[in-house]
Amino acid sequence: MKSIPITDISGFQIGYADNAALGTGCTAILCRAGAVAGCDVRGGGPATRDTDLLAPKNTVDAIHGVLLSGGGQRSGWRPERV
Repeated sequence: MKSIPITDISGFQIGYADNAALGTGCTAILCRAGAVAGCDVRGGGPATRDTDLLAPKNTVDAIHGVLLSGGGQRSGWRPERV
């Protein structure tokens, strides 16, 4: 499968902020024109919010932004750092 960096897709803006001392951060992805979205939630405690709105039976036709946040698995957060 060919890998395409999201920054190469026109119409999207991406920003990121982090707090290395706390091992957390967030990424914002904006599409001012709107975009079709879908979601696959997995795991025992995903801590998602409003992802059910993206189900095909619901009325959300497009989204304009996504915020990914927290001290998840890939952020490097470890309890001993608190």
